[in-house]
Amino acid sequence: MPAPGFEESLFTPIPTLAACTVRRSKETRPLATTYLSLFEAALFGSPLPQKLLSAALTRQSLEVAKGCARKDRPDFEERLVARTALAKLYFELTKGSSMSDISDANPTLGSDAGYLCGRLLALLDKIHSEAHRESGGTNTSPANRSYAAASTTPALIFPQLCKLARYHLNKIGGGWAYCLEHGYPDQGFDGLAALCAKLQNTTEGGFPRTLSLEKQGRFSIGFYYDRCRKWPKTEKGQHELSPTDGAIQQPREN
Repeated sequence: MPAPGFEESLFTPIPTLAACTVRRSKETRPLATTYLSLFEAALFGSPLPQKLLSAALTRQSLEVAKGCARKDRPDFEERLVARTALAKLYFELTKGSSMSDISDANPTLGSDAGYLCGRLLALLDKIHSEAHRESGGTNTSPANRSYAAASTTPALIFPQLCKLARYHLNKIGGGWAYCLEHGYPDQGFDGLAALCAKLQNTTEGGFPRTLSLEKQGRFSIGFYYDRCRKWPKTEKGQHELSPTDGAIQQPREN
């Protein structure tokens, strides 16, 4: 099964896809029905059951909230890749899926509210990490603290996170803060302002109150893609923030 988000042609084995749906331990093993569903999907293109997507998303929320030590990072990343591949496979095998316009070559085409909320959380997480780079406070980032709430009840958490982003951008300062807020439009990199604007257009001006299970799956894909994107480097003095850059036009609660 292809693992999305990499330039190389990588594949996630079925055992890895199955393992990412349960807690990682010697005592915990995936259900036999999980393997059966994945084999039928690989061999016959059979749709994956919703309960498999639900299991993967539950593990996602728990593991992102827990964070990981540096020595555990490779395993954490492998499981994150596997869950994203599983979610993408779920939508690819589901008839009438609105995720068909998202590809590894251009993952930013989606206009689904869940997908955009996932992208927004990843960017807010990056802004927080950049602001706290010297202190190393990554395990208290928006993703660690708020992934579960952001992926299920966006309207309750995103307004507060967007307000905090202004403080973090001011702390970063200079051209890098400008680019995180305004992006690189000519290179397909949306900044915070552009993502909030896209959400406004998609949701008619507000963050969604709740996200269904399938929208949570789209959220996980959006979160993964923006989390893994490598931003262009900013030359010193390329951009500067001005006083008029202080207001991020974020969606209202819907």
